Amino acid sequence: MKTIHKILLINPPFEDFYQTHQRQIPLGLKYLQASLEKAGYETSLLDCLAENHQRIIPFPEDLNYLQQYYLPNDLSPFKLFTHYRHFGIQSNEIANKIKKAQPDLIGISINFTPYWETAIEIARLCKSLCPRVPIVAGGHHATVAPESILGSKIIDFVVLGEGEKRLLQLIKILAARDLDQLAKMEGIAFISLDEIKINQPQNAIQNLDDLPWPKSDGAIAMILTSRGCPKQCNFCSVANVMGKKIRFRTIASVIAEMEACWHNGITKFDFEDDNLTFDRQRALQLFTEITKRFAGKNLILSAQNGLMADSLDEELIRVMKVAGFEWLNVPLVSSSQQVQKKILRYQSQEQFLKIIDWAEKYELKVIAYLILGLPEEAIDHVLEDILFLTGLPVIIGPSLFYPPPGSVTYQNCVRNKFITGVDFVHYRSTAMAVQTNNFSRRDIITLFRLVRLVNYLKRKPAWIENILFQARPITSTQANSLIFDHKLNQEEIGKLIIDELAQHKNFWGLSLKKRSNDSYHYQWIDYHCSQYLVNKFFEKLAKIEICN
Repeated sequence: MKTIHKILLINPPFEDFYQTHQRQIPLGLKYLQASLEKAGYETSLLDCLAENHQRIIPFPEDLNYLQQYYLPNDLSPFKLFTHYRHFGIQSNEIANKIKKAQPDLIGISINFTPYWETAIEIARLCKSLCPRVPIVAGGHHATVAPESILGSKIIDFVVLGEGEKRLLQLIKILAARDLDQLAKMEGIAFISLDEIKINQPQNAIQNLDDLPWPKSDGAIAMILTSRGCPKQCNFCSVANVMGKKIRFRTIASVIAEMEACWHNGITKFDFEDDNLTFDRQRALQLFTEITKRFAGKNLILSAQNGLMADSLDEELIRVMKVAGFEWLNVPLVSSSQQVQKKILRYQSQEQFLKIIDWAEKYELKVIAYLILGLPEEAIDHVLEDILFLTGLPVIIGPSLFYPPPGSVTYQNCVRNKFITGVDFVHYRSTAMAVQTNNFSRRDIITLFRLVRLVNYLKRKPAWIENILFQARPITSTQANSLIFDHKLNQEEIGKLIIDELAQHKNFWGLSLKKRSNDSYHYQWIDYHCSQYLVNKFFEKLAKIEICN
């Protein structure tokens, strides 16, 4: 093996129904890159998602059952996903960039379980181009399911958990050609004599200030002020990757990184901590110091993850507003105390309501996250939670449940035979893989559409008072066909669908079938909804004042 000097880090493309661009920023790889460069290595980061390329591809056979729910020609504001897509640059371009990099070692991020096979394909491409170059995988999925990665016979090593120090240690072992040292290294998985060896992580990085800052070169900087989460929520596996003990950076370090970003023209910051406000007093100090250091600089702050209702109070919310927050992203998860006990996620409804009041007082908008399809949940109770949030000044953020490997809920799903434990392609929110005796996939998709409807009505709440609208077909040729003398806009389509819902309890989509001369022919699309849930929703909605 030649001397390791040039290292290529790759954030692979992936395939799914949608992309949340910010959540695909390779923060972990950027931390690795900064640590490698500090140690004197020449690195390059190939982010296959950076240019936001995408193309429509056929549904994979394993997900064909979703075609009845994700309809390509739906014009409705309540449509869900339309096409299955490949996100990222193509293989030929990736190959050219790999050749140009001429790496001595390749590191590939395998964070998300359903995308692991796409990452393996990139590794296979790397191996064909650089057959003698070692390939190392890391990330969330690689940490919780290293057997799946090494079983491919393409990846040579898996770094488990935090990678900054472990990857440097692995490189030194490889450079010394002393592979026997792997047996003594913690946080590494590899193959020895055709047997997979997994040395679980033992030591977390205690002084996070020692880590060099990742490069921030976009419109928004992702800031990590802590690692680890002491919560034990059954449906989450982050503690298996970042540890159960929370470790904090000093506030001075965080401020210094933000100032460096600001000097590069960045004014938007998203805090990526798994539990940003766990230490309330530290959070107060952090946001107070941000206010002092960036006075008059109009920062926009967000925390799309890591706000817990039990750690927020009026003073903290006021300070967050002054510092630059415009939104509070707060999880409700489930208001059922019975479900909370099962999933070890405790949160009082009284505290949640206080947060909504404080947010309104300080003119902060709120997204309230609700998980649809928790195996421990009853479908009627989820509907009650949706209606509960309908009457509050919040936007509902629906999260479709998926079973993350490494979590207790995942193990329970396997034990109860809701999933097999190896069909990784299904372990994405869009797949709705888990069905129980309490609910079906159709129930989940119906609740998802009802949330879309509620959020739509929250923007125009007066509509519910007068649900009959002006848009009417000039003639009808068949039961499910509508003809208009003009092309409908989104508002007219929305009103038409809501009108049909109110009159007949039919929750349908709408597609443009054809245009002839001066008429437009539209056709209803069957949403395959649960009529029971639709009927119950409207029965209860009549007693609720929709709050925007």
